[in-house]
Amino acid sequence: MSTVRSIIHVSLAVAMTAVLATACDSTGSTAAPAPAASDPAKCTLRQDAKPIATRFPAFGPIAATQWCAFSLYTGRADIPGPEDIQLVGRLTPTDSDKVRTIASNAGWHFHTTALPDDLPAALATTLTAAPGDWMTSEGFDTTLPYPADSARFFLNPTTRTVVFVAVNSTVFDTPATVAVP
Repeated sequence: MSTVRSIIHVSLAVAMTAVLATACDSTGSTAAPAPAASDPAKCTLRQDAKPIATRFPAFGPIAATQWCAFSLYTGRADIPGPEDIQLVGRLTPTDSDKVRTIASNAGWHFHTTALPDDLPAALATTLTAAPGDWMTSEGFDTTLPYPADSARFFLNPTTRTVVFVAVNSTVFDTPATVAVP
């Protein structure tokens, strides 16, 4: 009888492991986008707007986007736990004044900046604005209700473009609101 119980316990353990493994992706969360590459240099741009619109709803409906996701630690055996997924891309809101309205809000203290040097080449080559045309705001980045380990946004009011760099961003079920300072 004890042999039958042992077999049942082992069978249950194997079944539970299989269920958990299929329910989660490599990040341990069903909400994170699957990484397209483990190396940002090999990042293939995607153009589906829904994964971006559900992560950054403060920009409203999206007219166009290009983005990719990649693991920050693939191949690093010295870092335990789930992988950190970086989501990098650009978006253009459907509302042509959205980027200009956000960037002109004095409460967020936007200032001119350059884009990060480490953007994937596939994305960087699509950005036509001059380096001084980009704006960023730590206040805006930290005010947004985005449960992510980190997120930075670079806005260009002239081209209506937003470049985003986020780690472990999550999906919102309902549109998020942003408290305007």
